[in-house]
Amino acid sequence: MRGVAEPFRRDVDGLTGLLILAIVVSNAGLMPTAAAPAAVECLFVVAGYLVTVRLVDACADGRPDLVEVVDRGLRRVVPAMLVVLAATTLLAIVVTPPGELAAFGLDLSASVLLVANIRFADPAFAAGHAREDSLLLHMWLPSALLQLAAIGTAAAAAMHRFAPRSLVLPAVGIAAVLALGLVLLSQPQLERPGYLLTHHHAWSFLAGALAALIALPARLPAWGRQGLAACALVLIGLAVLAPPPNGQSLIGTTALGVAAAVAMLASNAHGPTLAGRLLALPPLRLLGLMAFSLYLWHWPVLVGARLFVGEDMPLVESGLAVGIAFGLGYLSWDLVETPLRREHMKRSWRLLVGGMASAVMVIVGVILTASGGLPERNPQTAQLEESLHRLATRSQRAACLASDAALPPAADCTDGPGAASGGAEVILWGDSQGAHFAPALASLARDMSFSVRQITKPDCPPLLAVAQTGRNAADDVECATFTEAAIEEITRQRTTRLVIIAGLWSRLTDDRPIAGADPGPFTLLADHATASESVADSRRVFARALQSTVSEITSRGVPVLLVGQVPELGFDVVTCVLRARFNERDERACMETDTESALARLAFSNGVIQLIADGSLMIEAYLPAHSICRKGRCKVAHGGTPIYADDRHLNDIGSTLLAGDLASMIAPHLFASSGPMPPQRPSRL
Repeated sequence: MRGVAEPFRRDVDGLTGLLILAIVVSNAGLMPTAAAPAAVECLFVVAGYLVTVRLVDACADGRPDLVEVVDRGLRRVVPAMLVVLAATTLLAIVVTPPGELAAFGLDLSASVLLVANIRFADPAFAAGHAREDSLLLHMWLPSALLQLAAIGTAAAAAMHRFAPRSLVLPAVGIAAVLALGLVLLSQPQLERPGYLLTHHHAWSFLAGALAALIALPARLPAWGRQGLAACALVLIGLAVLAPPPNGQSLIGTTALGVAAAVAMLASNAHGPTLAGRLLALPPLRLLGLMAFSLYLWHWPVLVGARLFVGEDMPLVESGLAVGIAFGLGYLSWDLVETPLRREHMKRSWRLLVGGMASAVMVIVGVILTASGGLPERNPQTAQLEESLHRLATRSQRAACLASDAALPPAADCTDGPGAASGGAEVILWGDSQGAHFAPALASLARDMSFSVRQITKPDCPPLLAVAQTGRNAADDVECATFTEAAIEEITRQRTTRLVIIAGLWSRLTDDRPIAGADPGPFTLLADHATASESVADSRRVFARALQSTVSEITSRGVPVLLVGQVPELGFDVVTCVLRARFNERDERACMETDTESALARLAFSNGVIQLIADGSLMIEAYLPAHSICRKGRCKVAHGGTPIYADDRHLNDIGSTLLAGDLASMIAPHLFASSGPMPPQRPSRL
């Protein structure tokens, strides 16, 4: 076993440059978004290769200076990263409202400490603000790469000291297989936060390490190496440009790219091939040399431009933003990276200066978060943000959104005059989409003198005997346990006169975007009869499961009110309004949505709900979209205040606006045999 003969290969620089270029133009919307995940995984291959080559060379003379290996890596990464983080912090202070700036403070501290991927993988981050508009979201990649490099260096030091060299190659191979097995078992998805965690990319990093440890035989014919390299380059291009497979699984999309990247690195180990010479051309090599700085700059420039413009940028503006990122990336590489990679000062001084600068950035992040995002910059926006946050919080009561398989406590999640008795005449069952009807039902319970209990769990549709393909197995089991417990509680209650079922149905039945926006995670449903491989399969499972779930309840003599989903907007209206108010832009653009595509995503689920309701006297259907969307427009605000908490959930105002509709549906079940009905609140929409 030996390292690659030429540690600093020009073709590797060119390959790195092309991969970073694919990520940049994909994030800018200039090419299919499928480019990013495949290119990212190939970057992990290249990183694993380079780290392993340097470690093997450091160990070659028997006395490795691993500290020098780490120091060289930090000189490449830290200076440019700190410059970009400082500039991005100034940008955030100028263009982001208080809540976003407070969240940015956490992002900043995590980025400096190289744990940004852990921060962004936290579900609380995804729920707290718009992930795609976080100025530092891209820092997950350097964090994950450096974590793997640190683990690899520590492992190399341990193996060099305690294990014979003959065990290194088998150990790396076994580790790569185990890491790949972990990914296959967990089935990460593009939208799932877990994709950002380090262990999901260890397999490709270790594949790069194997490419460095196993060189192709020198006696391999030249035409064989030439053909292998050419095929590898073509396959990398195909993997990067391939559309995402059904179910959004990353494994199928990236495995080809990873294998091709390994082949490319190995085929040029004994000298450049024609494909290697192509990658080593001066423009591509320059692109590779400045690739890290370009990557660091591109995301803050793109997001900053969107924050400043206040809307999705056309291709021309996106291209201009990419050009600006290229310019800043080149300057950063030329004026920051290159000079500081040379040893102008002692290692101890470098560590001291770098440590102090990093500490200052962490402290700045803490101050931004602790101060609530410097609300004194714009007190009016801060006041509006607090008001909208209260409205959103009331529509998604944390205590009544189950975090595990246990049902929310009845004492905390039952409203109305009869709440103290422990029984409920109306039960609201659903996911977070169901939860946002709770304020309206609580208000009606007080006005109409009945009790209502909320049984809701985020990302857990109220459907019996289904599995969500591509989902974490533990989450699937937890949801199934919660659903069974909900049915058991519903059928156990003797006081229940009506069960209201509501869910985020489009996530299970339609993968089309809204006016080009990301529709969010789409999950294929499977049951005992169908292992879903397409949207059509998932729709069939949805229809069967909803019918079966409703039948399970009505067979006990309890009527069901099936509630359709509210229209999705394709953007977070609250974030849009706050940014417009903070930057003194026209807020009217935040009140417009693509009604046609929004309603199209609801067409199938609404049709199934109506069909099920038409087939039984004990089932009724309520489709909120018919009230929210009229005359070709969907209502986004009431009296100038948003009725949505984000892009797909109503806030307290939006929920209350539907109270009149809900009252007319509920009243007959509660008062048909007990005297005259109390006055019903008219719909305010």
